[in-house]
Amino acid sequence: MEENVYTTWESVLDTLSPTELERLENNAILECAIRDDLFEHLTASHWQSIDAAIRENIGYRCEECEKVYRHLPNLSRHKRLHHGLASDGRRNKREIDETEQTTNKRPRADQTCDQEGNGQPADEDPINEEGGDLSEDDVSDDPPKWNVELEELLRRYEPLINVGHRIHPRQAIYNFRVDDNFVFDQLVDELRNIYRQHRNAFKINLNFSFVLRNIETGELRFFYASNNTAMLDRPMLIHDNASFRDFIEVLRTLDILEWVRNHRPNSKWVFFKLVQTLLTVTRLNFPIGSGIELPHYITANEAIEISLAPEDFDGVDISDLYIAEELFQVSIEVYSIDEHGQAFCIRRSAKDFPQMYVNRYENHFSFIGDIKAYCDCFVCTKCDKIFNTPYRLHRHERTCDTNVKHKLPGGTFRVNKTVFEELEDLGFEFEPSDKFHPYFSTWDLESFQVESSNEAEEHRALQWLSEHVPASISVASNVPGYESVKCFVTTGDEKRLVSDFVDYLLEISDLSYRLLREKYEDVFSQLEIMIRNLPEDDEKGRADILKLKKRFDLFLFEFAVVGFNASRYDINAIRKSFFKILQSVESEEDLETNGIDFVVKRNNAYMCLKTARLKFVDICNYLAPGYSYADFLKAYGCSAQKGFFPYEWFDNVEKLEFDRLPPHEAFFSALKNANITVEEVLLCDM
Repeated sequence: MEENVYTTWESVLDTLSPTELERLENNAILECAIRDDLFEHLTASHWQSIDAAIRENIGYRCEECEKVYRHLPNLSRHKRLHHGLASDGRRNKREIDETEQTTNKRPRADQTCDQEGNGQPADEDPINEEGGDLSEDDVSDDPPKWNVELEELLRRYEPLINVGHRIHPRQAIYNFRVDDNFVFDQLVDELRNIYRQHRNAFKINLNFSFVLRNIETGELRFFYASNNTAMLDRPMLIHDNASFRDFIEVLRTLDILEWVRNHRPNSKWVFFKLVQTLLTVTRLNFPIGSGIELPHYITANEAIEISLAPEDFDGVDISDLYIAEELFQVSIEVYSIDEHGQAFCIRRSAKDFPQMYVNRYENHFSFIGDIKAYCDCFVCTKCDKIFNTPYRLHRHERTCDTNVKHKLPGGTFRVNKTVFEELEDLGFEFEPSDKFHPYFSTWDLESFQVESSNEAEEHRALQWLSEHVPASISVASNVPGYESVKCFVTTGDEKRLVSDFVDYLLEISDLSYRLLREKYEDVFSQLEIMIRNLPEDDEKGRADILKLKKRFDLFLFEFAVVGFNASRYDINAIRKSFFKILQSVESEEDLETNGIDFVVKRNNAYMCLKTARLKFVDICNYLAPGYSYADFLKAYGCSAQKGFFPYEWFDNVEKLEFDRLPPHEAFFSALKNANITVEEVLLCDM
């Protein structure tokens, strides 16, 4: 009877279609690796598919040795290499009779895997994962050769494979060798032993070491299991029997072969043999069954007794404690302790039973065995007063009705009103567009590099190679009459260049102020009328309106000067003379200012610089990090584009008189180690 069953399995497996055979063989690899019920999972529908495949499957058979090949070229190669037959000795493609398939054997359900670990005999051609045959030119069919290579490979990695369990206080790694007779139940038994050894909850993950085989060269490669290639995306928490059973079920559903495929170098490598299993266990500091991780200051508190709850116990909500009090004739008082040893009463019992004290942390209750040793002090939740016994706290709470008061000397934070909001409080009305300063100016600085006069020392980490000297400053604005670009070019005197630049900005600012003063003249007139209509003794009202009028006037005087990366480069390039000039021109008596009002600086960047009439800001402070000038222009749909400048070629002012475009190599940047393209040169020439 056993021989008939064996012959039936031969006929079934030898006559499957390529796709069905590949799927069955891949399943066999997985099943042989971890379990011994090789084909018991097949249902009736699976066997119907196999019977249909028997009737339809066809192949090519060698007349000399009765081997069957799926593709004709592989049969020709086999005859030429092993039987010395010419290619014309091949047979036509025909249907294979079920009774002729006794030589091409595959393992029965009760057989163990061969050394290849793929569930097929050593004398059969290995099957490519993609469904094709592996040619005999590429891989030898001699199993002893693979045995020798496998033994040599495993011997080379023996220090990694045969290492024992590594047990540490917080984490343990259990190592189990896998042989050809390994079944899944053995792994489950080891997991149960680990679970019984732990009193506290833990997280667990697993991974496998295995051997891959190259389907072209036959090379064997060892893949070591590490924490970086764990089978589970995240470790599973084991905190009770139910979670442990869930973990076992997850293991039963894992597709080890698919996991191997995801970790192989490429599709030329196929699964060959399982070698070892590593179980990584990370211990937690809360008991199995508690369902939550308790902090150290609770687990280390000797007055708190932490015990395991029955597995089928769902717990008691704090609102249902009165039921437990009636059942057990006990008054339950609930406290909570913090890491500083201060205890707060959460629930006080109204029953007149013997008292029981319970500690609460999130949704976990713990029994307080000794209330005197439980904490350093007891704190009232209403007034934060401290007491050394729970009785004194209880007595105080009966009469305490004072909530905690926080005194803020400077008052609470509130956003200051804008000048237009204060004017609206007085009855003025403005269009939304009139609430913003309509005029501003932009500027940009260009410089050339000269060799630094500081001697470079090789041993110094910072070496000065060149110095940036201002060459020109360009200014543009939207103030009527000043829309065109104004460019100031240096004559060799940096102070003169900066002075002309600042004077031009102040000239634009003065015109901007006159235009806005005319626009809002009615507002100033109304404010003057309001001041005259106030009672003579209303000094505060008069002072408030005068203060608002002055604030509005300063707002109109404030002219924004916007730069791109000016806070980091442009201002720093001219700061030797820039601040002195601003100080001198803005320190005039009629402006009632001492020059520079304030500077907002971060590291070496001047984020904002404010004088009486000018405010220098950097648009980069309002953009996303790394936003380039070209991206900025593109985002706002500007037709102009960022140009290209030969910074390293431009090393003196005389080159400004150059009457033609510099050569292409002049645009090379040592900082970027690159040059612009030919197309970009042509764009500059236009």
